Amino acid sequence: MLWIFISAASYFLTAVTSITDKFLVSRRMPSPAVFSFFVGILSITALVLAPFGFFLPPTGIILTAFLSGFLFLSSLFCFYSALNKNEASRIATIAGVMTPIFSLTLGYFIFGEKLNEKELIAFAILLIGGILISAEKEGFSWKIKGFWFVLLSVLFLASSFAAAKLVYLNQPFINGYIWTRIGIFLAAFLLIIPRRVRRLVFETGKNAGARTGAILIGNKALGGLALILLNYSFTLTSIGLVNALQGLQYSFLFILALILSHKFPHILKEETRKRSVIQKVIAIIIIAVGLGVLAL
Repeated sequence: MLWIFISAASYFLTAVTSITDKFLVSRRMPSPAVFSFFVGILSITALVLAPFGFFLPPTGIILTAFLSGFLFLSSLFCFYSALNKNEASRIATIAGVMTPIFSLTLGYFIFGEKLNEKELIAFAILLIGGILISAEKEGFSWKIKGFWFVLLSVLFLASSFAAAKLVYLNQPFINGYIWTRIGIFLAAFLLIIPRRVRRLVFETGKNAGARTGAILIGNKALGGLALILLNYSFTLTSIGLVNALQGLQYSFLFILALILSHKFPHILKEETRKRSVIQKVIAIIIIAVGLGVLAL
């Protein structure tokens, strides 16, 4: 069950970076396209892993890695677009409900991944926890601002994970990971084809300042570590099962946002009514039960 601990560490780091992303998108970055561009070009830092096993694989592997990178960056752009329209935990948890389902479906049809009875029970419990933690007072809301961006983000992300796993099945992990990051780096330049985005990128780079740059680089370093851990988890078990643990990420995200929303109320507008907090606490307990089932 090593993959559970690796995935949990990945999701905690992702929760931290999601909070920072919300701060950057809301206050320091002019558009999701610009933010995605800077994230994309920073993906090339994965080359620091080159001494540990980087080489030229077959053309088909390179193309699959590039496809994974393109889909991943597309998912980021859609996610940031949604994040710019709604509260961090709401957007992230809606995505968390759908991502495991899409990933499990793709894993079944592409890799023939099947969950045993215990894993299916845990998957269902974790999914219920994810739904509950994202339910609003009037019920589970699919009509949130930016919902279609969330849906596209999930579709792209699940497809990116599937393409990445195809690479990992045919390459050593480090080499495969680096090539998928190169794919993200190259895809980033597609974002600046529109003149308006190029102008915003140059203006942002000029006006951002050292502090914003340091926050972005530090945050993406954490995000990079989270992705390494997450991608490595895909090599150990089903991608659907790994993504089912996303409820952990959103539990971490809720707790962090609840704490920080008092200091940054205009950025992290998390629901703090007693009923909502109790509901999310119950959801976290359900997610913990799901983890317990997996650990048995």
